Amino acid sequence: MPIIIIKARPGKTTAEQALELIDAHPDGISIRELCVTLNRPVSMIQICLKAALTAGRITAIQEGMSLVYCLKSERIGKNKD
Repeated sequence: MPIIIIKARPGKTTAEQALELIDAHPDGISIRELCVTLNRPVSMIQICLKAALTAGRITAIQEGMSLVYCLKSERIGKNKD
């Protein structure tokens, strides 16, 4: 049986989709909600979030036992109020 190499489909990357989803939730969104909505495994979402956190694009807020992710600018705006 020959090996078939598939090509990536055009469109937004998982990281871009995750950032758009985080942007759509100004109060923040959990990693579980991101995984369910994007239909991606936790490991993939964690890689995307880690890169965005390192780049300073998002921030993680501890809420109870879980982390909630929101855009950095939105979090800064909440601190000023």
